[in-house]
Amino acid sequence: AGWLPTNVTQKALDRKAVRPVEVALELPDGARIVTGKEREEAGQLTGRVEKRAIMWWNNDHSTSDRAKVEWVVEAGAGERVGVVARHERAGTVRAELTL
Repeated sequence: AGWLPTNVTQKALDRKAVRPVEVALELPDGARIVTGKEREEAGQLTGRVEKRAIMWWNNDHSTSDRAKVEWVVEAGAGERVGVVARHERAGTVRAELTL
């Protein structure tokens, strides 16, 4: 089984007809971002796996069907931070982290 890339076709990229994946934080009152921006672009994700989806020895030769975005957030213990990834063709996924 496989899946399509977020851009669906190379033509969409060539014509700049598709936006990148956007990942955003939803912070509670009083929290702040120490490193990073509230919204980050993660580019396009490839379709069916071209390489193995695993990292060895801190070497990021993993598949390009994933993206990595990092933040340093300052907030109180037990506060909840939301992470939202959106793409106009692939949809939206949300996660909530408790600090």
